[in-house]
Amino acid sequence: MEPGIDIEQQSESPLLIAMKGHSDSNKSKVAHELARFLNFPLVGEEDIIPALQESLETDHYDDLLPLEILSQITSTQLSLKLSVIVNAQLSHRAHFDRLVELGCSTGAHLVVIECSNENDHVQDYYDVGNVPKLRIDITKPFHAEDFINGMLKAAVLI
Repeated sequence: MEPGIDIEQQSESPLLIAMKGHSDSNKSKVAHELARFLNFPLVGEEDIIPALQESLETDHYDDLLPLEILSQITSTQLSLKLSVIVNAQLSHRAHFDRLVELGCSTGAHLVVIECSNENDHVQDYYDVGNVPKLRIDITKPFHAEDFINGMLKAAVLI
């Protein structure tokens, strides 16, 4: 596969790729590499939260506000049939459920990419049900091109 390959031709439904993992798990780096390779928009809380903190007069805001902003931006992209990579805190079931709802309402295929390491003995935060989930061992080098086939198969697009 060449960078910027148009996998949109694989399906009429866009992909909603949700990055999951601890904040120190290099998931942002993996998300950026995937977005660059696939030419997908990347929407991340790490872009939204600093803007909120700078624009609000208080440091206190609803914890769901960044996710709601992220969801609205993502919804617009998905309604245009653009696939999107979302890099958000998915440590709470409610955050994941919001992405499931977003995928269902837009007809997008949701895929979870969990960034962890083979020595991480922490159990999943919650069961993602029948949503395809792929794991990336962040202790090993990540190459987007090598990863794409597995991701597409998990999304039942090949």
